[in-house]
Amino acid sequence: DEVRTAARQVFDDLNAATASGEFATKVQKLCDWCDYQRWCPAHGGDPSVAHAESSVAVNIRRKAVGLAPLA
Repeated sequence: DEVRTAARQVFDDLNAATASGEFATKVQKLCDWCDYQRWCPAHGGDPSVAHAESSVAVNIRRKAVGLAPLA
């Protein structure tokens, strides 16, 4: 239950950040592994387009592995 509570908090924080447009960012070594760098303000990105663009990217990957696209 602790893990679910922590995961829910992260999800809620991300939703709040998306709604407000305020993203707390910190450049660190893990950034090299992140697929969202192009939308990250710390890397000069624009988070306001993340949802639309990431949905396209996810569906391209799903198609590549034979899965149906998400709605």
